[in-house]
Amino acid sequence: DLPLLGSFDLVANVGLPIFDRIARPLLGVFPSNKKDFDRIATVLQRMVEPMLPLKQRLQSESDFKYLIKMLEAATTEAAGQTNTGDRKLPTKSLLEQVQIDKPFDQLTCYAFVTAMYAAMAPLVQTTVNMLALIYSENNGKALTVAQFEDQFDFLFHLSTAPRYIHRISKKKILLEGLEINEGMTVLIDIQQAVIKSEVNNKIAKQLDFGFGTHFCVGAMLSKRILKELVPMFMARFTHLNVLHKVADDELNIAYAYKQILVSPVNVPH
Repeated sequence: DLPLLGSFDLVANVGLPIFDRIARPLLGVFPSNKKDFDRIATVLQRMVEPMLPLKQRLQSESDFKYLIKMLEAATTEAAGQTNTGDRKLPTKSLLEQVQIDKPFDQLTCYAFVTAMYAAMAPLVQTTVNMLALIYSENNGKALTVAQFEDQFDFLFHLSTAPRYIHRISKKKILLEGLEINEGMTVLIDIQQAVIKSEVNNKIAKQLDFGFGTHFCVGAMLSKRILKELVPMFMARFTHLNVLHKVADDELNIAYAYKQILVSPVNVPH
């Protein structure tokens, strides 16, 4: 649906539709007030920060309860609200399925899908970041499929939306002159934390989804969506100029933008 002529916003026209066209129908999230629900849900990821001040944590808890109420108050009719092009979705949404299977009580079912929906925000931001990075660093040109596959881990590492990951030290260590005691919470800059292979200097391990005891359950699905969506976009737009970026400075735990204005370039065949 993106225009081949004129400018458009990667955030509004590519990123946010992931909620409407993928997350909403998959999860069954059709709240009574969609605008308010999305505005609050997209920043709910701040709850994962262990150093969040108590006042903000209480506000996040209040927001979460408000989201659940909006979902409970909604009708289950989703007709006309789903549009995924030629991609087939399950006949039942996650919310419908868990209500049938009853693995949780009713309230927990709503809380579960609300949390899943909110967890889509970093993927939306990462998708937009990756598209902007590719065209900015490649003189306005798309990558070939082979180039994209070869560079994917590196592109993902530089595009990942979350800024930090938190870990608790298992033992007392001295790291570059800094003493870290056992049990201390450490705030790690994800884009700086990468382990490269000694053989080819490529990324061997990265902390974008966590590593070790904790690992994000959505990692494989997120990468699959990116590996389908980004090549489809590049096939449609072989040349694209990034005109203007507006960073989302209010969301200090993520590398996110309020707007990334781009313009397709007509290239004669």
